Amino acid sequence: YEIYQCDWSSDVCSSDLNKFESAKKKCYDLLKRRKLEKEIKAKTYNILGIIESEASNFENAIMHFQKAYGYFQNLNDLFNSVKTLTNLGNINNILLNKEKAFIYWEKALKISREQGILEEETLVLLNYGIANYESSDFKASEKSYKRGLKLAKLVETKFTMGLFLLNVGELYLETAKYASGLINLELALDIFENLGS
Repeated sequence: YEIYQCDWSSDVCSSDLNKFESAKKKCYDLLKRRKLEKEIKAKTYNILGIIESEASNFENAIMHFQKAYGYFQNLNDLFNSVKTLTNLGNINNILLNKEKAFIYWEKALKISREQGILEEETLVLLNYGIANYESSDFKASEKSYKRGLKLAKLVETKFTMGLFLLNVGELYLETAKYASGLINLELALDIFENLGS
């Protein structure tokens, strides 16, 4: 029996530096180990999902995220379950599987609301808003953006607030509400310019 210490930061850094093959190899080597803890398996499959997403290998990403989700569920890790569901929704949205995307996001939203995971709820609402905007359902998009912005203010996530304002501004410009659109874009710009302060 051996003790294994995983350095997640170096694996994620490898992925961030576009060293996908190196990070992927580390993950697969890790998964070959016997008696690997479920938490490590879940995180490893999640990293593989991220790597495959970044490389636009979406079918592989879905497979890895589904495995990660299964382990996170088994561990009752609701926070990471929600993040994984959100990723599965995002990939399906990219693949234009809107119905599947909404199913995953709805599950993520339900868990987020039940567990009070507000940060993740805001991101799911942002994804809903974007997907509805892309489908020209501007009313549903606006509703998601407004609810998400309210939550982003509540949890004081400035960057996410900026994203909501940016998207609302774009929505208002698209629907000929020019004054509102410009005001929201200016507010977003102000937030983004002051993030480092």
